[in-house]
Amino acid sequence: MLSPLKRVLSKYRTLLVKMYFDHLVKPTIPAVKINYKLMANIKCLLTLAAVLPLLEAVKALVVFAQSPNVYVCDFTRALSLCISNVNDLSL
Repeated sequence: MLSPLKRVLSKYRTLLVKMYFDHLVKPTIPAVKINYKLMANIKCLLTLAAVLPLLEAVKALVVFAQSPNVYVCDFTRALSLCISNVNDLSL
């Protein structure tokens, strides 16, 4: 679990530092405090890193499906690709 944590921390370091400084500068705003606590929680941070690629795969499918020139065969192909991407990411 240490290597995924190092990778995630290196990726989200700037965001964590900004949330920490916001937490110090604006301690009276409850949302700032809650956001910092969530991002400082290791389990939440690793979950966020795991969920974002899944959301990106689904977003790509939705953007493709909203195109006015999409046919059923094109959509079923994109849907099967999205399902395989989600299955690959969840394993």
